Amino acid sequence: MPDSMREGRTQKRRVHSERGVAIVIAIFTLMLISVVATAMILMSGTDSAIKSNYKSAMHAFYDAKAGLEEGRGRLFWPNPNIANGQTPPNPVWSCVFTAPGPMMPYNQACYIINPSGTEVVNPLDLSAGNPYADLEYQQEWGIPVTSAGVQQPFINSNSAVASGGIAGPLYKWVRITPRTQTSAKLAGDVTDTNPLFYDGVQQLASSGGNPVPNAVQVLTITALAVTPYGSRRMVQYTVSVSPLTTALPTFPSALTLDGNGVSFTGPNAGNGNGNGNGGGSGSFQISGKDSSSGPSGSSGVPAIVYINPGDG
Repeated sequence: MPDSMREGRTQKRRVHSERGVAIVIAIFTLMLISVVATAMILMSGTDSAIKSNYKSAMHAFYDAKAGLEEGRGRLFWPNPNIANGQTPPNPVWSCVFTAPGPMMPYNQACYIINPSGTEVVNPLDLSAGNPYADLEYQQEWGIPVTSAGVQQPFINSNSAVASGGIAGPLYKWVRITPRTQTSAKLAGDVTDTNPLFYDGVQQLASSGGNPVPNAVQVLTITALAVTPYGSRRMVQYTVSVSPLTTALPTFPSALTLDGNGVSFTGPNAGNGNGNGNGGGSGSFQISGKDSSSGPSGSSGVPAIVYINPGDG
């Protein structure tokens, strides 16, 4: 057979063997693009899930923190919304800082509840089906909360009713308890139930159920928040009234000018009246009247005072 005919047949075989390569390459490229696209979709979905979880977790955290702030704000007398929780006809310890006031018993607990709509929030229901059960109490005290002297009835939260069409924070309950070496797990002591007191420097344990002189009781505020997305967060504050406030000096005015040769000049101001109170006869005068002095009848304090009458 001539060489030319043999070469022609070889070329025909080569052409036939290369048929379909283009479609294989196209399918492989399409599969590669599909894998990349699928990976990008999954990454985008993962990022969205992470952001959603973070948002829900932070939502729960700030809701719980709002509960702490409400509980702390209602500890002070004479707040009109104090967490009094008293049960007539035999009132017991109120969940407030009084001056002076009784010591909160170690096994006392006060609850502020914040249900949404018609739901029931009962932290004393420790059944498995209750999402708002207070199981943390047993972690702190070694006994279930149902064994403690819980203040009844529960105190309703100020956030339970929407204000201006805007619903309040979604925390579920706030618990106020005394702090002891047992609940605080201090020095490994799990048997000392004497409440702790704060003297401005350190925490001191009471003894025999008696308050510590020149110190104030330490309380623990615990809040639980559960968001509609299922996120849960529990946070705590340890609080006390600072005894240092009683040692601060009292000033006779909003601005007290101490020393000799002090000077204050306002627009068209006249001289002081020489009795320690600044004054003026021009268009700029200091009246010293407090517009929010309250119903007690007090006229407030002067705005500016100088100590040395000679500086008038």
